[in-house]
Order: sequence, then structure tokens, then C-alpha cells
Amino acid sequence: MKKHFLSLALVWLCIIASSFAQSPKIGYTNIEYIVASLPEAKQAEVDLEEYQKIVTKELQTKETEYQQKVEEFQKGADAMIPLVKKQKAEELQQLGQSIQKFQQQAMVDFEKKKQTLLAPIYEKAQKGINEVAEAEGYTYIISANAGTAPILIYANEEAQKNHDITEKVVKKLGGTMPKEEGENTDNK
Repeated sequence: MKKHFLSLALVWLCIIASSFAQSPKIGYTNIEYIVASLPEAKQAEVDLEEYQKIVTKELQTKETEYQQKVEEFQKGADAMIPLVKKQKAEELQQLGQSIQKFQQQAMVDFEKKKQTLLAPIYEKAQKGINEVAEAEGYTYIISANAGTAPILIYANEEAQKNHDITEKVVKKLGGTMPKEEGENTDNK
């Protein structure tokens, strides 16, 4: 009985102590939005577009060469001896496979380049989030977006206004907030 009473008293003591403890301050942000608003992200986007143009041009050159060779083969196929015809067909097949490998490798290389360009921007955004969260006394920051499903399922309108640190982080990192739809820019 003494053990039971002592356990119950300990539980009540914990409940009373926790009721006096400060409740956690929880905020949220949208890291994708922060990253997109930074000047470095805009430059990374330009760099990726330039890279993609170069790869696309090279691919088009290869495909044009392939099409020309196919047309030449089709025009002269009737006049070719079977051995030459077979060799030319194999060359065309290898060239087609080479183009497919080029496309696949280009996609892999593009993703690597994208990661290389964006990794430091995401690190900067995370550092900004950490600094704002510490300065504002937040215990937790929740992501308002995580891929296709948000981590934040619900926040009432007041909570959204009071605990969204996205704009503070963007300003801290030197980014610019985009204009809201319908916002009048003539008065600014």
C-alpha cells in the first residue's frame, strides 16, 4: 500500500511540476519557398537552364546524325550486299543505343548538377531557420511542406500569422518575398 501511495504521489508531483513548466513554442515554415526566394536559387536555376540547353543541343546533334544515317541506309539498302547491309544495320543499332545511353547519363548528370548547386542554398536556408528559431525562442519548427504531403496538417489563422517564420528567414537571408496575388504595387 505504501508503494502504491508513493507511486501515486510521485505521479501527482510530476503532473504538478509539468503544469508549471513552460509549454513549447512551435512555429512552422516552408523551406522550399525560402530557397526559391533567395538570389542564389535564381542563379542556380539560370545555370541549370544553360546546362540543359547544352545537353539538349548535343542530343539533337546526335539524333540528327542518326536520322541521316538511317535515311542513307534505307536509300542504299537494296544495292548493298548482305554482309555490308548487316554491318550497317548493326552500326545503326549501336548508334541508337549510344543515344539512349547518352540520354540516361545526361539525366543522371543533370540531377547531380542540380544537387551540387542547391545543396549550399538549402544549408543556408536551414541555418537561417535555426537562427530565427533560436532568436524567437521557438522550441520546434515544423515544415509546412514535405514533398507532396505537408507535415503541418492544421494551423488556425491566428497561429499562421503568429508562428510562420518564413518571411523572417527570407529577410534574414537577403531574399525577397514575392508579391501576393492582387497586391497593388503602384502605392509602394
